[in-house]
This record gives sequence, structure tokens and C-alpha cells, in this order.
Amino acid sequence: MNEFIKKRPLFCVCLSGIFSAFICSFMESRAIFAFLCAVVFAIFFVLPLKFELKKAVILSLIFSALMSVSFFAYYKFTYEKACRLNSSIISANCTVLTESVSTASGNYSVDIYINSIDENELNLPEGCKLRLYYSQDKTFLPSARINAEIQVADTESNDKFDADGVHITGYATKITTDKEYDAKSFSYMCYKARNFVSNRIDSFNTETAAFVTGMILGDKSKMSGVFVNKFSDIGMSHVMAVSGMHLLFAVLFFDFLFAFFGMGYKLRCMFSALSVILFLILSGFAVSCIRSAIMVFILYAGKLTNKFSDSLTSLSFAAFLILLVTPFNVRSASFVLSASATLGIIVLTPIFNLSRCFSFKNYHADKVFRFVCTSVAVSLAANVACLPALIIMFKEVNLLSPLSNILLIFPIQTLFYLGFAQIVLSFIPVLSSVLSNTASYIYNLIKYITEWEYSFKFTSINAGYKYFHLVFALFGVLILGIFVYYFKFPKKKIYPYVYSYVIFCLILFAINFFNSRNTVKAEFVDVGQGSCTIFSKDESAVIIDCGGQYTDKLYESLKYSYVKNIELIALTHFDTDHVKYLLNLVNSYDIEKIIFPEFCDVKEISDVLEKAVTNGTEIISMTEDVTIDVLDGASVTVFLSRAYDVRRNDNTSALYKFEYCGSSVVCPGDMNYFQELVYVGYGSLLDCDILLAPHHGSSGNLIDTILDLYSPDYTVISCGKDNSYGHPSENLLKRVSAVSQVLRTDQMSTITFMLNSKGYELVK
Repeated sequence: MNEFIKKRPLFCVCLSGIFSAFICSFMESRAIFAFLCAVVFAIFFVLPLKFELKKAVILSLIFSALMSVSFFAYYKFTYEKACRLNSSIISANCTVLTESVSTASGNYSVDIYINSIDENELNLPEGCKLRLYYSQDKTFLPSARINAEIQVADTESNDKFDADGVHITGYATKITTDKEYDAKSFSYMCYKARNFVSNRIDSFNTETAAFVTGMILGDKSKMSGVFVNKFSDIGMSHVMAVSGMHLLFAVLFFDFLFAFFGMGYKLRCMFSALSVILFLILSGFAVSCIRSAIMVFILYAGKLTNKFSDSLTSLSFAAFLILLVTPFNVRSASFVLSASATLGIIVLTPIFNLSRCFSFKNYHADKVFRFVCTSVAVSLAANVACLPALIIMFKEVNLLSPLSNILLIFPIQTLFYLGFAQIVLSFIPVLSSVLSNTASYIYNLIKYITEWEYSFKFTSINAGYKYFHLVFALFGVLILGIFVYYFKFPKKKIYPYVYSYVIFCLILFAINFFNSRNTVKAEFVDVGQGSCTIFSKDESAVIIDCGGQYTDKLYESLKYSYVKNIELIALTHFDTDHVKYLLNLVNSYDIEKIIFPEFCDVKEISDVLEKAVTNGTEIISMTEDVTIDVLDGASVTVFLSRAYDVRRNDNTSALYKFEYCGSSVVCPGDMNYFQELVYVGYGSLLDCDILLAPHHGSSGNLIDTILDLYSPDYTVISCGKDNSYGHPSENLLKRVSAVSQVLRTDQMSTITFMLNSKGYELVK
């Protein structure tokens, strides 16, 4: 270890600064305490150095102090000042930073910078953006100047780190345009460059062009949501998030191209550096690309000046510079995963590279074999190194990811190169046609492998399972052992570590299988003021209603339950807070059936239903009570025939009862007082263990008569925090709490039960 540190003093010094940033991120503006922690770390870390100890300690302290000051300035002059706008209504003149994009709710969002606020001195400080949501059917371009009346969201929504800075969220009630765009602005020129590249790639067929655009520009809007989900589920989501890996692909492509035309080494380095800047523009200056770009520039500078450039030192210095300028990145997923992946590539690639164990006598065959092995080893190394961050930040492990990287990384890399070749050579019709056809064949291969892997079951597991962290700790010891013996690692001794990784995956698979078997997870999703209930088992799901104020929690629940197929979406009625995200589900998942009561006006969601039919979904308009078998052993019973006897039609809803292994959950939608009176006629059929309170806990609901029929042990109320409707009402809470335990999504967020042969259990 002493030898390692002696060779990399700058690495140690930069690491002190990075550690300081990590401490500061938890201490917020309390920079003095964070600095002291960093000082202790700096002294401890450099103690093994027996040469120039004083100089090393002083440099470590300086780097730590710089980072602490950066965080202090960020919190005092950026974060805290920005948060003063929380919950306020402002009229502001703004500059648009990004092109408008459509959201899951059918509205639009755009990032803006506030130039000035009318009659208010609390302008948005440097380093902050405001993500503006609006319903007006209009697209804004980067550099546009607009005037907007904005309702700023509350502090809780803003209390997070983001790779792009502090993102304050706001909702526009009124927008007018001052200037469509500024042709001389840097943001608009970048937008035009991205558009130019996108148009060149569009000469591929539609699906291939969408995939390549996603890789090169990070724009997934043209891709099928179903395919994006499948690609993510097999552990390849990093391919669609523009990162340092893509920048490295671009550099290698242009380096090969310049070498092909006979450029000298130094000239090639200079032009490759220009290609880095080009890719930064195309990527929208993604933080992982910036980190990779700094490393590449350091590497080229070292080679051009004939000086040694160490990869670990380059990585630590790049990370330090990024955090010094943008300290909020220390806890952003993109930065952490990018740094982890790069560290893995540097340390683990030689270990996973099988080309050092085998060779071919034929020179060209050996060269191709080594290139393929290196590509696969780089991808596997990055994947393994990201595992701790993925578990800590996302609480999941994808067992298919190593296999996916082995099978797909080479064709994906080839498709990436073909995309850049098309950008450069599309003006030559013959070459463009050859590139397009080749890219189409490769994309079809990628699609076929994705579909094949997606058909596997129990390939992702949740880190919340019992004993998971013990298994993960053992795996951590294994990786640490690889690192410790890195410099003494014999070629043929790679196999025990490969076998250990396979055993690790098999253990996790067994944990996942036994925990998932014969158990239904029932989730009352926190969607704000709305309703959405998910029942999932064996990677399939049944969803009753899919509305609310926001969609993140809905898709998080589906993701963390590893849902691949939605067997049934049951809608109680068509109010927006119960159907808002139906279109997004239709675009993102394979759905077998959508059912709803016949008395609902189909015109309200006719476009969504037409899209679902196109995707192969069966649409059923229910007219009578019926029981539908779902999730291999469960059932959903529809109660709606008595709804036609209701004297008032507002909020008239179907009632759904989900049953599994003797446990039952009732979801009555927005059933009103008059409908409840009629439904009393169902008698004991309404008996349940868990009840979703009708109409979000409205005061007129759950009269004593029908509450006795339900006789629930738990009553869940789905409502938004501090909603304007006063839900749930105090009267209803008194009635319900007298007979069952009350759980509220506005207080507990998503509420989860597990249903199995032993009964049901409240998990959260």
C-alpha cells in the first residue's frame, strides 16, 4: 500500500478533497465541522507517506478546505436563496435552457432560468434552474425569452441534489413569449447541432434511428417505451444514459478514422480532443461526459508532453474539479455511477480480460479476439464496480446485467460507430445505404437478444430482502480481495473469482425466488391527490386505477416489483385523478386487458384505448358483476350492477375486490353516499381485510351501515398532502378509526402489504 500511495500522491490529495465533499453534503452549510472531518481524514490518509509528509499533508488540507468553501458558498448563496421561492406565486421573466418535452400526464416541461421577478428581489441565483410544467400546447426552444406566472412547489420537493444544480419545480398558470429564440446564443447553437446530427441519423429506419439517437444524444423520446423498459430490465439502461462510456466510444471512433487517413500521432490527439468537445455538445454536457472529457484531456496532455499520466490520478483529479465547481454532484446518481464505473474499468478490466489467458496463432484472429475480450471486460468491470452504488442508491441488483453486457456490448458499440459513420458519410448515397442496412441488422440482433433475456423470470432482486446485505457484504470482501492482490494476480487464478461471482448470483437468485414465491404484494401508491393500487406477483401485475398528481411513485413501484407484464388494468371511473397515467402505462408496458364500467363516457379516453388496441390489449366495457382470474391464483371481482340504481351519477364508480389465499382488498373508487346506500344490498360479499377508503376519505363516505359490512382490519386513505379538498375529513377518521387501523398515503407515502398463505402482513 505504501508503494501504491508513493506513486500517486496527487491521487491521495484529490481523494481528501472528494471525501470533504462527501462529508459536506451531509453537513449542508456547516462547513467548519465538515472541514474538520476532512482534515482528520487527510492526516490519516497521508500518514503512510514517509516522503515529503509535510508537503502532502498541507496539500491535502488545502484541497479539503477548498471543497468545504465551495459547499459553503453553494448552500449559502445558491441552495438556501433558491429555496426562499418555495410555495410562492411569482411573475417572472425567464430564459429557456432546454427544449420543451412532453410529460407522462400529457403536459409539457422545460428548464428555465429566471432573469427577474416582478416586484421581488429574490431572483433565482446562479447554479439554479426551475423546471417549469405547463399545459399550453406550445414547444419552447433553448434561448427563448418568456414571461410566466409560476406557482413554485414546496421545500420538500426541492430538498435534493441534482446533477444539473438545484431544480426548483414550478407550475405555470400563464405563459407569453417575448422572443422565440436567440440565434447567436450558445444554447441555441448547441440545439441546432443536435438537430443536425439527429436528422442525419434519421436516414436509418425508424426503430434503429431512435435507438442510435438515444445512445448518441440521450434523447429517448422517439423510442418505444415498451422496448426502453425491457432494455432497462435486462440491466442495460446505462446504454441509454449518455455517459463517459459513449464519449470513449466517440474518441476511439475518431481516433481510428484519423489514423486511417494517415494523420500523425500528435495531430491525431489534437483532433480527437476536438471530437471530445463535439460530443460534449451533443450530450448536452452530461456530468459523466464532463468527467470523462477531463480525464481524456489529462491523458492527451501527458502524452503530448511526453509525461506519464496515471489513470487513477486522472480520475481523482477530474472528480475533484467537477465537485469543486458543482459540489451538488457528490450525491447525484449520474456522477457516482460514472466515477464508480471508471474506477472499475481501471482496476478490474485486466482481471476480467480473458485474452490474457488465451491466444491465437493467427495475428488477425488474435487481434479480433483481444478487441472483443477487452470490450466485454470493460463493460463487466464497470458493471461490477457500480454494484455497491446501485444497491445503496436504488436498492436493487439485476442478475442479468453481466450476461447482457457480454452478449450486447459489442453489437451496441458497433451500432454506435455506425451511427457516427452515418453522421459523417450520409452525403454519399451508396455508403449511407450500406450503413443503414448494416445498422438495421445489428439493431434487430440487439432487439432479439433483449426479448430473449426479458423472458427470463426472477432476474432482479430488491436489496430490502432479509439476509441480502449479509450476502452483499461477502461479495464486497471478494472484490476487496481482488483489489488487494491486484499486482500479484497470476493469469490462471482468474477462475475462482469468476466462479465466486456466479455463486453470488445464484444465491441472490435463490433469495429472490423463495421470497417471491406464492406471495402477492399489494401497494397503495402515493400518487398525491389521486388513487392507484398495484397487486404484483411473479413479475406480473394488476392495477386498479392509475391517476394522481404525479407519476414517479407509480413507476418506481412497478420497477421495484420488477413488473414486466400487466395482466389487468381496472378503472373504477374516468376522473383524471384515477386515469391520468393510463396513456403512459399503455406506451410503456405489455397490457393484456383494460376493464371499466359501461356507464363511463369512453370519449374521455378514446385515444388511449385506441392506442391500447393497436398494442394488442383487450378492452372490456363491463355491464354486470363478474370475477376475473389473475396472477395465477388470485381473482378480481367487479361489483357494478347496483351502481345503475344510484339516484345521482356524480362520482359513480365500480367497486373491485381483490382476493388471494383468503385475504381480500376492496377498492371502491369515488363511490358517493347514495351509491354506498345501494351497495349495502351486497351484504357480506363486501367483507374485506383491507379497505381503500372511497373518495379519498370524503366526509359523506363510509357510513356505519356499510362500514360494518366491510369490517376491515386496515383502512387506507389515498390523498395528497395539504390538499385543497380537506381530505380526509375528521368525521370520517373518527368513524373509521373506531373499527380499524387507519393508514394514510399523505403521511406514510406508499403503503405496502404482503398477501400469502399465512395471511397478510403490513410491510410499510
